Amino acid sequence: GYYQGRYYRREPWRWNAKTLEIVSRYLRLRHRLVPYLYSEAYLYHRYGNLFMKPLYYDHPWVYDDDTYRDEYYFGQMLVAPITKKKDMLMNRTEHRIYIPDGVWYDFMTGKKFPGNKEYKAFYRDEDYPIFVKRGGIIPLNNDSEKTNFTGNPEKLEIHIFPLILKFADEIGYKIILPECQNYYPDITFVCKDNEDIKFAVDFKSTYRKNQYKCNGFTLGSHGIYFQNRESTKNIQFPYNQYKAHFCLGI
Repeated sequence: GYYQGRYYRREPWRWNAKTLEIVSRYLRLRHRLVPYLYSEAYLYHRYGNLFMKPLYYDHPWVYDDDTYRDEYYFGQMLVAPITKKKDMLMNRTEHRIYIPDGVWYDFMTGKKFPGNKEYKAFYRDEDYPIFVKRGGIIPLNNDSEKTNFTGNPEKLEIHIFPLILKFADEIGYKIILPECQNYYPDITFVCKDNEDIKFAVDFKSTYRKNQYKCNGFTLGSHGIYFQNRESTKNIQFPYNQYKAHFCLGI
């Protein structure tokens, strides 16, 4: 009957509170990923890019390795499914992962994983090994009040995995992020060979009013810095230390 069988408790609320919280969080994440899923589905429709692809398609040797055979690409993501039971003494699951070429980041924590390497990690119940390669862009629905909405969201949260760090490194610069959320600029490029050479980069966003029109960009006002170029208030470095200032619209 309904309550018999090995998997009779499929509803998360029929388990404990911790299981319910974990399952709820991942279901909400799945819903927030709808813009990403639609975008990847379009790439498959338009260009034939496989949405889900086994890792061994690109790395045939993986097919003969039981440890990594289950890993797969999920669009721009790499997923390494956990299929082993956890160690009850450690309260963790020991899991081995192969990260292919490139630089990858844990989708949940942002931890950096250089590629073409094997890793051993220990996962809690609420963790899962999902990675995004440097340069990946993951759009998330940020309309939290519209829980069952599947159309184009009015609010997006964009996760841009740091290709800009690679760009800075290639041109001999390092990046300094602001100490506080309301500081100017969003990113400071500092020359590695001469730290007196700095460039300010500020990101400015807009939003879509309707199908055909976007709202204008808000460039903000930094007039106080023009008047007092040595000020250190709400700015990473005094304005007069920057060689140039750039605003990028996104």
